[in-house]
Amino acid sequence: MAFAKTSNQLARMRAAVNLVHREANGRHKRSSTKADLESRRKESEDQIMAVALAQPHRRSLPKTRIRDDGRRQDVDPRDPLASFALGRLFLHSTLSRDQLEAGQKYTSLFLRHGFHIVGVLPRFPSAAINDVASGISCAAEMSYEEAVALKRSWNEAQTALADTCEWQACSSALMHVCVLDREPGDDAVLGSLRVALNALSNLWNDRRSRR
Repeated sequence: MAFAKTSNQLARMRAAVNLVHREANGRHKRSSTKADLESRRKESEDQIMAVALAQPHRRSLPKTRIRDDGRRQDVDPRDPLASFALGRLFLHSTLSRDQLEAGQKYTSLFLRHGFHIVGVLPRFPSAAINDVASGISCAAEMSYEEAVALKRSWNEAQTALADTCEWQACSSALMHVCVLDREPGDDAVLGSLRVALNALSNLWNDRRSRR
């Protein structure tokens, strides 16, 4: 271990100890120990979650929701369902579990039909929907039998919506909320959305019960 023998050597040693180490980009060099890295990762996660929880649509969530069985359940603002309009309607007890699942299934069916059958899959305003769309676009090409089954599922869904005698209003509401990820906006759109989701839920539940 070296010792300073003169005042100049002592000054140089002090300067070396107090030297601010910098990275190539000019920023202060940060410690790379495992504990420090874990601490910075935790700080980053906390910052991201703080930003997410400060979003208006998460702040407006109720403290509890009424389940389909009538019981109350706590609502966590970190719930992934709070990140899209259909999920928030469920958390507000506006939609039932069956309606939520029907909406999610219809969204997937809409995207798969658009990509594999129509051949068009534009970018959507919702990050959640775009994630699903990206996964579909990366999927392997469909076989003829799979394409026929997909066409049949799409046609059956459209027939179920047409049987409500409100096909245009129902399709518009599904596009507005499920695909474009927008809030209903008024009671008319919300009512049409419920009619559409009930029709689709009944269709798929009946098909499941016949298996």
